[in-house]
Amino acid sequence: MNSPALSDISLSDEALDAYFATSYVPPSMWPTPPPVTPEMGGSLSKSMEGVVEDSFTCLVTGEDLLATHLSSLIPPNACQNRPSAPRIAQYLSRSALPIELIAFSACMLDNLTSRFATTWLNACQDTAVNPTGLSHSLTRPSDQFPPTLRRTRQLIPVDPELIVLAALSLTNSYHQDHSFSKEFWTTVVAERKFSVRQLNVTISAMLADLNYRLQVFTAERVEEALEYMRRVGRTDVVNETPGMDMGLKGRRERPALKVPMAGTSIWMNGQCTPEPSP
Repeated sequence: MNSPALSDISLSDEALDAYFATSYVPPSMWPTPPPVTPEMGGSLSKSMEGVVEDSFTCLVTGEDLLATHLSSLIPPNACQNRPSAPRIAQYLSRSALPIELIAFSACMLDNLTSRFATTWLNACQDTAVNPTGLSHSLTRPSDQFPPTLRRTRQLIPVDPELIVLAALSLTNSYHQDHSFSKEFWTTVVAERKFSVRQLNVTISAMLADLNYRLQVFTAERVEEALEYMRRVGRTDVVNETPGMDMGLKGRRERPALKVPMAGTSIWMNGQCTPEPSP
């Protein structure tokens, strides 16, 4: 038996174009990467060939310096606790992303506005209050609570390293055809520190704050981020490596400036009083 047709209405090409122009909704909220021709190359890494120099590779050999730089790009109003650079370094080590993709993540973090913190924290609180993901018709939104209960509701702290994890995951999904799954990022990279839903709401808040415009982070901007990380790497290596004090330790310190002061007061009866006139 043949299946019945879904619709008996036949539309012309012009009518279909008009229909999709007015009522079509994209199947996904993810930004679509621009089309790439074979001549342009298939990934950002190909367009960034020659950017990473040997000097940068020699200086920034580990993930510690990169993790410190990424943690400094987290919006200050988005976290109550200081981001853990060692934990972010573990994320970089387990994910093993190329340096170009880490620089792309740094560009995204650097362009987050002050509004991101409010959006992200509210989304994380809703995730903690409603972990099953049910609709608001079944759960009561926080803004509908009475004022007394709303004031007593305490914010659940969220580790700021989740923002860096979301930036790395979003960068990997945007540039790689065969990207890691969300379960890989939360289970393997973050060692079950965060849930998949927390990662998804963080990525959604980040995309909304960036206005879904990831194409603005061009190869030139990534190159600028790499150059900045190169300078930061040189500075940190000089400050932390023994024997590279640039000769500052061998300099003789200047003596403290001493200004001779004539006696103008005396102690009398336990108080400092002006010296009697002659």
